[in-house]
Amino acid sequence: MAATALYLLQDFEAARARCEAILRTNPDSRNTKELHLASIEGEEEAKEKQLKKAAVEGTIGVAAVGLALGVAGLLLKKR
Repeated sequence: MAATALYLLQDFEAARARCEAILRTNPDSRNTKELHLASIEGEEEAKEKQLKKAAVEGTIGVAAVGLALGVAGLLLKKR
């Protein structure tokens, strides 16, 4: 099933869309329903990871700027 392959490739949005297309023609497909729900959860988890990564990178960026300003301040005081 192509939806399964898309899910395994972590293309959750495409997997969800494929499952929805299958469910329109075969609404009783239990496996497709489960894969559809798993794709929605996978999409949400991927968004969460992306937000956490952005937050960590932002914190590192602020720390780097603070360090650079501290070093610049020390260099200016030595003159």
